[in-house]
This record gives sequence, C-alpha cells and structure tokens, in this order.
Amino acid sequence: MVQTNEQLLLALDCEEPYLIHQPELPGFISILVQGKDGRKRQQPHRLEALPNVLERLTPDLDTWISQAQFRKPNRRAVNVWRMPVAFVDIDTYKIPALQGLSVSMLLARLLMTCDDAGVPEPSLVVWSGRGLQAKWVFESPVPSRALPRWQALQNELCRRLAPIGADLMARDVSRVLRLVDTVNTKSGERVRLVHQASVPTMGGIRRGQNIVYAFDALFDELMPVTRGELDALRVERDENAVRHELERSARVSQGGRLTLLHGGKANLKGGIENLRPFVPSQLAWDRVGDIRKLAELRGWGNGAPAGERNLPLFLCACFLAQALIVPKLEFELAALARELAPTWTRAQVGSCVSAVFERAKAAARGETVTFGGIQVDPRYRWKNATLIELLQIRPEEERQLATIISKTESRRRSAERSRAQREANGAQNRAEWRASHSAKRLQAVKMREEGATWQTIAEVCGYPSKDAARMAYRSGGG
Repeated sequence: MVQTNEQLLLALDCEEPYLIHQPELPGFISILVQGKDGRKRQQPHRLEALPNVLERLTPDLDTWISQAQFRKPNRRAVNVWRMPVAFVDIDTYKIPALQGLSVSMLLARLLMTCDDAGVPEPSLVVWSGRGLQAKWVFESPVPSRALPRWQALQNELCRRLAPIGADLMARDVSRVLRLVDTVNTKSGERVRLVHQASVPTMGGIRRGQNIVYAFDALFDELMPVTRGELDALRVERDENAVRHELERSARVSQGGRLTLLHGGKANLKGGIENLRPFVPSQLAWDRVGDIRKLAELRGWGNGAPAGERNLPLFLCACFLAQALIVPKLEFELAALARELAPTWTRAQVGSCVSAVFERAKAAARGETVTFGGIQVDPRYRWKNATLIELLQIRPEEERQLATIISKTESRRRSAERSRAQREANGAQNRAEWRASHSAKRLQAVKMREEGATWQTIAEVCGYPSKDAARMAYRSGGG
C-alpha cells in the first residue's frame, strides 16, 4: 500500500527533534512542560539524554523544547553553545485573512510567501496547533561567537514573513517552541510535522532525506551586506591605514603641502560606497567573549578574585546592553554573575550594574547625550586602550583575545594576514626568502671576487639594480 505524504510526515514526527538536535554532541537543551495545574516547569537535559527524555514525556501536556544548545544547564544567551537552526514562529491565527483556513492552505500560503519574499523553502514546517513553525536547519550548527549574525538572520526572516503573522517576540536564541507529538491545549490539536523540503533550492543542500542550509550561504542570500563584502571592507581599512601613513610622510617631506594619492572606497554591491557596518552588535558580543576568555586564562574557575569582581561584570553588562541580542538584559546578567561573582546576592549584582540598566532604558526611550560634539545614545562606550589598562591585560593574553587588543597587536595580526595572503598567492614565505637571499649573496660574493661588475652581478643574480646588488653583498645575508 502506498503511503500518502501526510502519513509519511506522521511517521517522521518522532524524528523531528533529532533533525535539529544530535544526541551525540555535548551540551544541554531545555524542556518546558505545563502541568494540569497550569504551572510551567522547566528542566535542562544533556543532549545525550534526549531519547530517554522524549520517551518519558506525557503527550497530552503542553510541551516546548529549546531550539539552541547551551554550555550550561541554563538557556540564557550568555550560555549558548550552538544554533543548529533558524526559525520563525508564525501566529497565523492573528491575521484576519488567514483565520478559518485549513492547515494545508496555511502551509501553501507560507510557501508562497517565502517564494514571493525571496526566502528559501523551510527545511521543516510544524503545525503548532494554532500556527506554524518554519525552520531552516543548518548543515552544521552555528557557534556561539556568530550569535549576532544569527540574530540578524532571525530578524530578517521575521521581517519578510511578517505579513502572515511572524511573531517578533519569538526570535531570540533562548526561545522554546512547541514539541511535535504533544498537544496544544488551547486548541486541543496535536503538534505535528506538516512539511519537509525535498528539493534543494536557493542554496539548499541534500543531506540524506533532508534539505539543510549552510549558514553563511543563507546569511549572504538574505542579508544586504555579505560576509565576504565585510571582509573586503576590512582589507580596504588596512590598505587605507597604509595610504594615510604615506600621505602623512608626503606632507612631512613637502613642508606640510598636501599630496594627492589615488585610491578610495572599494565599490561593493554594484558600486555602492560607504556601506554601513552590517552587524554592529558583533563587536560588543565579542568583547563579552574576550572578558570571559580572560577569566579562563587567569584561572577564575570559581569567579573573579574577591575585590576584582565589579569591573568584569560591569563591563560585560555594558557590552550586553550594546549588543541588543537579548530581550531581558537582567536575566542574562544574572547568569553571567553566577560565572564571574558566584557568591554575590541579587542586590550586589544590581548595585554593580544599575547604571548600565538606567542608560540602556534611556537609550530605548530614544534619549541622547552629547559625546565628542555629536548626539549619541547614553550607553557606555569604551576604547580598547582603556579596557586594556583597566583589566591590566598582558601582551601574551592579548594574543588569545578576539577584539580587546592594542594597536601593536592589531598591526601584528594585520601583517600575519597580509603575509598569509601573499603566500597563498604564490609569494615566498620568510624562510624561503632568507634561503634564496643567502644563496644569491654567496653567488654575488663569488662573482665579485672573480672581478665581475655590480651591474653584471645584478643581472645574473636577479637584483633590480647594481645598487641593490652592492647592498645585498654588504648586508651579510640579513
């Protein structure tokens, strides 16, 4: 007997959680269950225990499962480890034009809206009992460092699917969604899988019977500025630094007269100049990561030393407020406080970060302050030099941080990237250049002893001029 598509999807219901969460990975997920008494109870579980947990659940209770995976048994954004999926929770029942439509008609409207809005077909669509959950499963889970980019993707997906009821309040990394094969007691309907993509389109990749997406490809497909273009802007920034140094030298050598140096902004995205920074929250999120990395490097396994806890927690609060990737800042800071100041009371934490909260609230109200002669929002801002001084970061620690680095370390990394790029393009590395230089000099010494002219030596050994040959000869091979 041939099974219908609906029967096939019913058979896949029990597999849906495993299409997102792999029990063989380390980390935690959370299950939220609403009991018969109406109270919601949340329980974290190790990924490896997922099969046993699902088997023991009561199907006739409202049940939700986290979509991200966490380092600790706490589903706060500061503890996120991996994001295996992008999702949109769609409250179709809130759209008058969609009320009363069958599930199949709602699914058809979703797929049509995705097509019209330039959104790839979801890997999975779940009927939540009153609406739809659209999910784009990633080829490999996205690491926590990319959380701002993941959140930007979530925002864009919600924006494009807003006409059919995308829930803007359900797009954060801590979100839980209803679990398949459980009941939605508000409607009395069973949560079930209603669509699984079968044909790769718009960058989709076939993995077994499933269609998955590479995160970078999906991000580049949907966002106005791609990661590759941002990398190009970084290269341009480095090149501009060199250009500005040449200009400064030219002014000095010519008595302060300006010299015109040709160059300018890279023309990206079809010639558009001065592209805005696309994910401005990335720097703030990376700085939170740097402070946590610093704590790890300094062996603060049980929190920062007594008397040194205010500063790292206060700075983390400043950067989380800038990142704007969490809906409830106070809960995220409470989770961070358990890491940096585990013995502090709630009142102590509040006293430490109260000024950050006040400024964040003022920014949310649209208030501004004057800073450097311009109007900016009142949230705290920090220069790297100030952070390095306050945190007393040593050069060997800098090398292991992502963003809180000095100009010296920045130049070192830039030189390393440039060297790697030159070598990737076929240039000799430093060791090869030294060996070649030494061999050429030995040849020059021998030719000079035999009476050859500097011009002849330059031509035979490959020096650009007779003066270069003479300098190499006298350099001692350096």
